Amino acid sequence: MLSIIELPGMRGLGRIAVAACLAAPLAAAPHHQAAAAENGLTEYPIGADSYGVAFRPPPGQGALLNYTEFFSGAIYNGSTSIGGSHVNVFVSAFRGVYTLPTTFDDGKISFTVDLVAGGGTANAKVPLPGGGRLSNGSTGLVDLNPWIEADYHDGPLFATAGLAVWVPTGTYNKDSAPIKGLGLNHYTFAPLLYMTYLASPKWQVDLASVTEFNTVNPHTEYTSGADETFTSSLSYTVIPNLQIGPTAYFYGQFTDDSQKNVTISKGDRSQALGVGAQVIYTIGHGAILAKYYHQTLVQNRAGGDQFWIQFAIPF
Repeated sequence: MLSIIELPGMRGLGRIAVAACLAAPLAAAPHHQAAAAENGLTEYPIGADSYGVAFRPPPGQGALLNYTEFFSGAIYNGSTSIGGSHVNVFVSAFRGVYTLPTTFDDGKISFTVDLVAGGGTANAKVPLPGGGRLSNGSTGLVDLNPWIEADYHDGPLFATAGLAVWVPTGTYNKDSAPIKGLGLNHYTFAPLLYMTYLASPKWQVDLASVTEFNTVNPHTEYTSGADETFTSSLSYTVIPNLQIGPTAYFYGQFTDDSQKNVTISKGDRSQALGVGAQVIYTIGHGAILAKYYHQTLVQNRAGGDQFWIQFAIPF
């Protein structure tokens, strides 16, 4: 079965997806926007959830995962890139996943707890109207990300519903520009829905939906608008240990930003469409994933190219 290694004691069919959590949220790989969302940052790392999104460890077991992202692109004002602007980001985060021993409905329903922490570096250059450039970088921690979820497994269907929370513990300097740090200095609450379906012994379908709701930044009295990221992928088993396939996501902000209770123009909302491909290789009871996205239809944020390396090690 694709993406799956047989292990004793697994609920249902006795399976564990070794790349299960390769696609789960990590703690805030930054994505810079020109005008939408304060400092151009969103907590949820768009592009992370693309494979085995609803697979989880068996009850009483866990997994250690790593997510590493490289991003390079230009800053967009509206749908036009700003000449001479550039953003580079490197972020790596570790995630611990544990499925609680208690199950319901003959093992079909279980619960999982997670904790994600990481760090990285970001650099940006923005041309100034009168000439010259504004540039700086930031290296440090991203915001801490605990979350809990309910998981369902019945035959070829795996589904997850949960809530991720980002806590303002990362590096942040309100007087720095254009990058203020890898932390955002506000809380983010993100309901999430994942589904993985084993359509056949060769084909796997993954769908993921994550919606972000942000609290106010107390230092600036700025509240970033809510946004939605929808990700999908189709994976094909080439040989027993190797899967390949296309993946895509759409990110869009659907409420306006505000500052000091004043709404900021609807035209400043951000969006991006990412289109790419991924390769997954299982090694024993672990797995490694590599994927690439090119962003298009970009508005009011940085747009460019993403490259991910992710791995999972069950314990």
